[in-house]
Amino acid sequence: MHNISDKNGKGRRATHAAYMRFRHFVKSGYWRGHHIHSPFVYHMVRDVITTRTPNDSEIRERAEEYRRALYADDRRIMVRQMGAVNREPRLRKICDIAKRTSTTEKYGRLLARIARELEIDSILELGTSMGISTAYLALSRPGARVVTIEGVAEVAEVAEARLKEAGINNVTVLRGDIDEKIDEAIAMLPRGEVGLAFIDGNHSKDATLRNFEKISAHRAALSVLIFDDIYWSDGMTTAWNTIVADSRVSTTIELAQMGLAIFRSGCQKEHYNLRW
Repeated sequence: MHNISDKNGKGRRATHAAYMRFRHFVKSGYWRGHHIHSPFVYHMVRDVITTRTPNDSEIRERAEEYRRALYADDRRIMVRQMGAVNREPRLRKICDIAKRTSTTEKYGRLLARIARELEIDSILELGTSMGISTAYLALSRPGARVVTIEGVAEVAEVAEARLKEAGINNVTVLRGDIDEKIDEAIAMLPRGEVGLAFIDGNHSKDATLRNFEKISAHRAALSVLIFDDIYWSDGMTTAWNTIVADSRVSTTIELAQMGLAIFRSGCQKEHYNLRW
């Protein structure tokens, strides 16, 4: 019965994600900044998100070298929980975990461009996995402080070791439940403020909104919160729509996979469905 329920849940999530991505494609626009009047948003869309200039090639090469090392690692570790669904403990290959859970090159480069272009010096990540998105963020701003939380201790151990082996030394990996570790993580950032947060841990509605509230209370003058898998489930999409409607958020940009919530004072509230 448990297996049937789990399969049904996966099927519902897959159907929801496919529908929402199609809906986003139909509704989206603003390619290359067309019809955007805000100079800040125009710059974000044209020069950061949709840019075709390969000015991040060094970051990409190092981050993808990091990925290749993980994909070649066939050691097995015990995994007690992955993603938003509890599972029985079992042995899994590091390479398989990395392939299943890691940010793609396209979105990794996007994370790096945002952090670099906005000159972020305090970066929080919820959900390290094997550290590929962590690598992109840390390499984009070598002088920044990056704190990342991973709930599976064995996975966190691998990520921490691999980051050190790659010479990425501006990252602190915290092991434990996000709800229990997030205050400690924020306190470790410069001024106790979050300039950029990449939220890719628990994809439930309640957890997403709890993380949003916690980070919002510690935002910098300019803060970007990036939510992964906004179409992962109905609950996750509901949480994203709640964030879009929040009056404290000045600008939201919806992509086919991620959502950007930007806090920036003195700006008129705007929402964009961006085709990218």
